[in-house]
Amino acid sequence: MAKIQLNIPLMMASTSIFRRRMLEEVKLPCSFEKPLDEENDIKSEVRYLPFPEQALALGAYKGQTLSKNHPDTYVISSDQMAVCEGKVYSKPKSLEEGVEQLLELSGKVVELYTAAIIQKNSETVWSYVETPSVQMRKFTKTEALSYLQMEPEALYCCGSCKLEGTGCYLVH
Repeated sequence: MAKIQLNIPLMMASTSIFRRRMLEEVKLPCSFEKPLDEENDIKSEVRYLPFPEQALALGAYKGQTLSKNHPDTYVISSDQMAVCEGKVYSKPKSLEEGVEQLLELSGKVVELYTAAIIQKNSETVWSYVETPSVQMRKFTKTEALSYLQMEPEALYCCGSCKLEGTGCYLVH
């Protein structure tokens, strides 16, 4: 497949290996920069918003300074939130926390609020939120640990579940 030719500069405000892979797989020419604004700075401010608005606000926040610093560049930023029964599941801080998260989600429906935003010169020119729901199957602590050992990248995902790859076995 030939690389796509764009006549506009495009930047992804992310250090995520998953987002980089997605854009590289579709041959989209894009630079990648670490967001200068970390979402943790505003999480407490947006936690009262409905979940789709939280995901949009957190995603937009990640790209705002890069967009301001690169006014002629289209900056893509995003965020995903895993929510089950009103509880937000962040990226786990350890393998043990990952197992705990998966056990809490076992047998339940998880909503994945996924937001994507494009900004140019600090203005949002496009945004979108999709909320797929997945039904987690029931699994044991041994199965959760085994999954995370086979799929260690899941520890970089909210809710400790990376649905691509072996994560597909965690859902119905």
